[in-house]
Amino acid sequence: REEIEALSSLSISSFDTMELRYYPNTMDEKLGEPVRTYMSGLLEDLRSYAEEFDHNSESLMLFGNAGLGKTHAALAIAGIVLQKDFDVIYVSSPDFFGKLENARFDSSEDAETLLRTASAADLLILDDLGTEMTTAFVQSALYQLLNSRLLAGRSTIISTNLDPDQIGRRYSAQIMSRLEGEFELLPFIGQDIRRLKREQQR
Repeated sequence: REEIEALSSLSISSFDTMELRYYPNTMDEKLGEPVRTYMSGLLEDLRSYAEEFDHNSESLMLFGNAGLGKTHAALAIAGIVLQKDFDVIYVSSPDFFGKLENARFDSSEDAETLLRTASAADLLILDDLGTEMTTAFVQSALYQLLNSRLLAGRSTIISTNLDPDQIGRRYSAQIMSRLEGEFELLPFIGQDIRRLKREQQR
C-alpha cells in the first residue's frame, strides 16, 4: 500500500470520489443509453469486482480516451483488494518497461527479478499501456508477463488510451490474442474530466 501511495494518489482514489456528474447525460447511439447511465453501471460493476475479488477473478482491460477515470478506477480497485489481504502491484507501463530495459545494462538490477515479482502478485495493475517505447524487447517482455500470469491463473488489470484496433496495430498478434481471448474489454466513454475540472476552476 505504501509503495502504491508513493506512486499515485491511492488514498483519494476510491469509487466514492468518482463523480458521475462529469459524465455527460446524453444518449450514446452505439450504447443505446446515456453515457452517464452506462458509466454508472460500469463503475458499480468494477466496485463489485473489487469487493468480490479472489484467485479466480478475471482479467480486465480498461480502455478509452485520456481523462475518463481509468487510472482512478484501477486504483480504487487496488485499495479494496489490498484490504482483502491480497498482494497488489501497481506499475505505470513506461516506468516498468523502462526499468526492465535499464536492468539489461545495469548489473545492480535484475530484469528477471522484476518480471518474476510482477508475475507473482495476486493482482497486477499495468497502467497506461501504450505510452511506453514499444521496442522488440518491450513486446517480448509484455508477452512474457501476460502469458506467465494467465498460465498461473493470476488477475491483471490493464488501462490504456488505445482501443483494441490500435493495440492490434502496435503490438504483436500474440499479445492481441491474449488480450482479446483472456481479458474482459471495458470501454470508458465521456469527456476529459481533468479538462472539465480545469475549466471549472477558471
